[in-house]
Amino acid sequence: MSRIFCRAFNCLASAASTFLLCALIASCSSFRAPGEQSLRNRNLMAEYFSIATSYEEQKNYSKAIEYYKKVLKDKELHESAYYKVGYCHAKAGNWAEALKIYNQLLQKDKNNKNLKISVAYVTAMSGNLKEASGLYEKLVKDNPTDSSILKNYIAVLMALDRYKEAEAQFNSLKENFPDDESITSIQVKIADGLKL
Repeated sequence: MSRIFCRAFNCLASAASTFLLCALIASCSSFRAPGEQSLRNRNLMAEYFSIATSYEEQKNYSKAIEYYKKVLKDKELHESAYYKVGYCHAKAGNWAEALKIYNQLLQKDKNNKNLKISVAYVTAMSGNLKEASGLYEKLVKDNPTDSSILKNYIAVLMALDRYKEAEAQFNSLKENFPDDESITSIQVKIADGLKL
């Protein structure tokens, strides 16, 4: 009897250990290494960013915004993706939305020259030329070696019919950037505006 009991016990023990071994193997197959999920998420966010960039290059700004917004969940890519959302809104002519995003980003990074330029540009494009002229005036003072800022300021002044001020800024452009290709066309526009 004890021999039968021992055999039954051994069979039961063998079955139990087989079951445990199978359970262990099954659980290991679904076990993820530490950091694996984080790596998968990071790769997914990088893919979304890449897809968004491709849509942006194709000028499909609504799709680009859709994918950049997916990237906003990633802490490392959040700021870049948020800037790109604003940029795509600006390229699509959604000035109010772009301005809102750029101003929010500027609150976090008050000395960011590119954000300041973006805010000034979007402000001008949204039709608020008076405010844009003030923004560009400050940008020109803070960045005297950047001809593109000066040219945008001149364009805003001309749009406001402030041709005398535009002429003064143009003289600065001519003096500091004599090889700039747009000097002749700006000079003609100012001369035409002064005749009015």
